[in-house]
Amino acid sequence: MWDLLAQTIPLALVGAISPLALLGALVLLGGPSPLRRCGLFAAGIVTMTTLFFVGVYVALRLNLTGESGHQGLLSSEAAQIVMAAFLLGCAGFFFFKAPSPESQRKILARIDSPRIPTIAFFLIGMVMMWFSASFVVIISIVHRMSVAGLAPQDNVIVLVTSILITSLPGLIPFVAALLGGDGARETLQRLGLWTTLNGRYILGVMMLVLGVQDLLSAFGH
Repeated sequence: MWDLLAQTIPLALVGAISPLALLGALVLLGGPSPLRRCGLFAAGIVTMTTLFFVGVYVALRLNLTGESGHQGLLSSEAAQIVMAAFLLGCAGFFFFKAPSPESQRKILARIDSPRIPTIAFFLIGMVMMWFSASFVVIISIVHRMSVAGLAPQDNVIVLVTSILITSLPGLIPFVAALLGGDGARETLQRLGLWTTLNGRYILGVMMLVLGVQDLLSAFGH
């Protein structure tokens, strides 16, 4: 289990690089009722992240074992080649597709609208996570969990740890709202700006490394 955690924790940290989700939480942190709104936003992010993890895990386990415990649709080598192609494609996307600042500003302006009911921020958190790049990292994490052959309780520990780390864009502003203070808000704003400028390059490098690793592993069998 510790070997798998050593692989998945860095991946989950990369998956937590979600500039739009973090900037959205910062908008809520500076508005009215920040604790309630950030709490609902964080709950939405955690919920969507959990659904991603569980859904991908079930899908990959079905492929590996088949419906009756037999070989699934793809052999382990073929599954790794497909995963490698997916990761390399995502790496190219992150390197060459820059986010649109204008689109981000429009989304953040809508979030800051006073007409939005408080409970809606739970759904906004889910939507923010749905459109983040974290799902790419989640697929890679779950792929490694599926082939690791760990006991169910160990898988649960790895799964919960990965979910919490990947959900940090929502959890950190919520903790900041609990603690209060302008210092935390300024630090998070700098972090949000940094991830907006550099996040896609970090994701691209990670996807490139993982894709090459999976490709070499598939042909090394």
